[in-house]
Amino acid sequence: MCGKQKAFLDYGRALVLLCKCLSLRPKAGNGLIRFRFIGVPSSTSYILTYDHLLNKVLPPLISSPALIPLVAGVTARSVISTIVSPLELVRTNLQSTPPTPGQPHTLRSVLSSIRMLIQLRGVFSLWRGLSATLWRDSTFSGLYWASYEAWKRNFTRRGYEGVSFTFLSGAISGSTAALLTSPFDVLKTRRQALLMSPTNAPMPKTIPLILHVIATEGPSALYTGITPRIVKIAPACGLMITCFEVCKHVVSNSFRLLRFHQGIGKLLTKSSDQ
Repeated sequence: MCGKQKAFLDYGRALVLLCKCLSLRPKAGNGLIRFRFIGVPSSTSYILTYDHLLNKVLPPLISSPALIPLVAGVTARSVISTIVSPLELVRTNLQSTPPTPGQPHTLRSVLSSIRMLIQLRGVFSLWRGLSATLWRDSTFSGLYWASYEAWKRNFTRRGYEGVSFTFLSGAISGSTAALLTSPFDVLKTRRQALLMSPTNAPMPKTIPLILHVIATEGPSALYTGITPRIVKIAPACGLMITCFEVCKHVVSNSFRLLRFHQGIGKLLTKSSDQ
C-alpha cells in the first residue's frame, strides 16, 4: 500500500472514531438528531483538517511556531464553513423563533422556505451571509487555536499535563476567542434574519453594518448576549479539545501497536523462510 493510500485510510479511521466520540445520544428528541446530522461531520472534518494543516502542510511553509496554529485554524474553518453554509442556514432557521407559538418550525417548513428563497434569489442565496460567518468563525478559530497551543505549551513547560489541563486550556481559549469575536456573532445573526425576511432588502456589508449598529445602538449592542455565549462556549471548547486529544492518543497508539505487530509478523515470516 502506497503512502497516500495509507494516509487516506488513517484519516478515515480517525474520522470514524472522532465521530463516535463527538456524537450525542438521540434521547432528547429530533433536535439532537438534526444537530448530529449537521454538527458532528462538520466538527470532525474541521478538527482533522486543522490537525493535518498544523502538523503536515504548514510547518514547511511557515517558520514561526506561534503563527502556524493561527493560519491552520483560519484556513480549516474557512473551508468547512463554506462547504456546510447551506446546512447551517437550515439549522439556524430550525432554532429561530416561530411566527406564532402554535406554528413551530419543522424541517419540512424550513426546507419549503428555502426552496422559495432559491426561486426568488437563486441558489447562491444559500451562501449569502457567508462573509459574516467567516468573519466570526474563521477569526474565532484562528484565535482559539493560537491561544490553545500557547496555553498547552505553557502548561507543559511547567510540568502540568493531562486531561484536566487540556480542558482548562480549551475553556480559557474558547472564552477569550468568544469575547473578541462577539461583534461578528451579532452581525451574523442579524444578517441571517434579514436573509430569511420576506422583503428584498439588500444585504448590508460587514463593516458598514458594524458602523451602523454602533451609530444607532451604541458599541454595547455588539456584545449583546456575550454572557450566555461564553457560558456555552467555554465548557464546549474544553470538552471538544479534550475529546479530540484523547481520540488522537488512542488512534496513535493503535497505529503504533498495529505497525509493531506487522513488523513482528514480517520478522517471523523471514525466519521461517530461512
